[in-house]
Amino acid sequence: VLSANQTISSATMAKVTVYEGEFLTFRAAFADPDGDTLTFSAELANGGALPAGAEFVEVSAGAGSLIQEFRWRPADDQAGSYEVICVISDGKADPVSEPLPIDVLPNEPPSFMLEGVSGEQVEVIKVSGKITMIKVAAGTALQIAMIGSDPDGDPLTWTVTGLPENEVVAQQTETTVPGRQLFTWTPSLPLAR
Repeated sequence: VLSANQTISSATMAKVTVYEGEFLTFRAAFADPDGDTLTFSAELANGGALPAGAEFVEVSAGAGSLIQEFRWRPADDQAGSYEVICVISDGKADPVSEPLPIDVLPNEPPSFMLEGVSGEQVEVIKVSGKITMIKVAAGTALQIAMIGSDPDGDPLTWTVTGLPENEVVAQQTETTVPGRQLFTWTPSLPLAR
């Protein structure tokens, strides 16, 4: 007398939310109480392939067990809701399907504005109301105040590039005004034109 094939077990997969550009990874474990070898496949609920860049990678497989790792960094144009269907089979009974809902939220770019430029012997040149050049005398401190925000609430990281070699900009986060940064630079030598 043969015993009946037992059902494959898996943990219910909860809905996952990620922003575009963020790396999403998690593991899914499956088990077969009969110790049968398990096979795995995944596709979207509409029968289509996984979104571009998304993949499942086998982490381990043994008698009656299987662990798959999901990896995906959604691109800037992949915001939306996805339902991935994971299909597990022991080759004997009907396959087991597990839905995996994923919401990809748009990641809007931060915005910033120049709040002010100050310092002695500083000349601000504007064209059509926009700053096109800031002139400062060597050895004179230039202060630039910037205010930035991110519509998604992500923390901002500020960097300054394009300075002459060996020049340093002091950066200070203003605690009195959210998102405000103060940059101070004292050019050490006149710049060659």
